[in-house]
Amino acid sequence: LLAHLPQPESDAILNAIHRNLRSGVPIDIPLQMQHEQRLVALRLRALPIHYEGHESPVFLANLTDVTPQRLAEDALQESNLKLNSLMNAVPGGIAVYEVAAGVPRLVYYNSVLRNMCGYTAEEYDRIMELDFHQLLDPRDHALIDRIIAKYEKQPQAIDESLRIITKEGFIRWMRMSVSPIGQGKLCCAVFIDVSREKENELRTE
Repeated sequence: LLAHLPQPESDAILNAIHRNLRSGVPIDIPLQMQHEQRLVALRLRALPIHYEGHESPVFLANLTDVTPQRLAEDALQESNLKLNSLMNAVPGGIAVYEVAAGVPRLVYYNSVLRNMCGYTAEEYDRIMELDFHQLLDPRDHALIDRIIAKYEKQPQAIDESLRIITKEGFIRWMRMSVSPIGQGKLCCAVFIDVSREKENELRTE
């Protein structure tokens, strides 16, 4: 095995053997090697059996081919990177919520949504954990509660306009379009800033 591994990885295994097994600590090391021009991902697990009196460590080792899992993890990571890039390139705010017990639990949101509100990621996450109503104009608290209750009772597409309050205290009108995801309580909400259109509409009334 060591002969087929790059020098840094074979050295890491030997160092772990001499360092950990002498004290009875099991080894769990991820490895990768080239075999027939393809990448093979392995996981080496070793448990010491006896060390004292031997020049070399004696241990029970298990070597598992984890290539499918490794490829799946790499593909998932690549997909997540592409998804984040796509979501952050969209001109509107996007969020995924899980609606339960009258509260929308934030599962995902893009940076555009947070920037619309003027908060840092830490500040936005904190507000969502404490009380998301802080992001809204008090005049729309009852509206959002009705929307949540309506969706929780029967997941459905919803399109409403509501006002958010930015960190600087300004009011921005948002068009919120909600769509169910699957058959559960998850939903995707898209937020578009319609402040200018709404202000023009209110002037003509």
